[in-house]
Amino acid sequence: ADIERDMLDIKRAENIAKKRAITKQRFLEHIFMLKERDQKRKADLDAKIGEERKNRWKQKEEREKADIERAIKLAELKKVRIKHVEVKEERTEEQDEEEYRQLRARWKVLDAAKAKAIEDAIAKKVADDAAKAEASQAARQKAAEVRARREQVWAMRAERVRQKEVKVLQAVIEVKKERIRTVKLMLERNQESIKTLHSERQPIFCAQLARTQQREDERKAEEEATQKYMEKRSIPKKVKRKGKNAVAKKSAASKKKDEGEAAPEKSGDLANTEQVLEGVEQKMRAKMDEQKRRDKKETGRAAKLKTLEKEREAREKEHMKEYRETCRAAAREVEEQAAERRLIMQQRDEERRA
Repeated sequence: ADIERDMLDIKRAENIAKKRAITKQRFLEHIFMLKERDQKRKADLDAKIGEERKNRWKQKEEREKADIERAIKLAELKKVRIKHVEVKEERTEEQDEEEYRQLRARWKVLDAAKAKAIEDAIAKKVADDAAKAEASQAARQKAAEVRARREQVWAMRAERVRQKEVKVLQAVIEVKKERIRTVKLMLERNQESIKTLHSERQPIFCAQLARTQQREDERKAEEEATQKYMEKRSIPKKVKRKGKNAVAKKSAASKKKDEGEAAPEKSGDLANTEQVLEGVEQKMRAKMDEQKRRDKKETGRAAKLKTLEKEREAREKEHMKEYRETCRAAAREVEEQAAERRLIMQQRDEERRA
């Protein structure tokens, strides 16, 4: 057994030596390859640098040649200019006077043409202004007619709308009166039955019911007082007096005036009816405004809850993701440990068999 173990150690040492030799050979080959690559790169770089130097030297020569040619051209142009100046100075005074005389004649012709053009422009401007004034007057007249017709149509529409609203409010008031009457009848019947019950079967609860009714009346009185106090303390609503409301008010006032001339005895009832309708309309508007405010709050609350729900779902998904990664890492660690144990056991079994 000791001999076999020694043989195995020798074989293992030989295998390790072979692997190390192979690894060293590969490393040396890699080093030689890197050296060759570096030498090739340096050679390419030197070639590129030499080419670049040649190109730059060539460009420098071309620039110097171009500068020399430009200087020659400038010198020639300078000579030509000097010659022109000398020729111009050689002109005589008679030529200058003739040129001045011709220049003054041209100026006179140009001044006459400019004066005629100015007169024509002024005449055209006057004619255009007159035409624009006539067109503007016609447009204003047409706009006034259209505005009058539009206001008449708006007044008729406002009157129709007002009549419909009055009918609707009257129907609402009638329904309310009928419901109040029904409730009163029911209360009366209930009170009669309660009186009968109290007088016949439950006389001992009269005082208690009276106290309960008194507390209820006090509560209602307190609520009414609070409501009146809040109405007094509330800011009066701003009445719209422009647009449709102004036209409707004007038409209603004219209609009231006509009805007052025809039947003065009905003006008081109409005013009271309008006051009642205005009160009902104010209450309805207040309810609508309160409902809008509540709907707006409810919408904001729903949006906020939706946002919070999305954030909660995102956090939950992130937490589940982290938890899954943790579980997977733990499972991988367990599998690696089991694989290591199996490998160790396999090596021990092989050593025992050997």
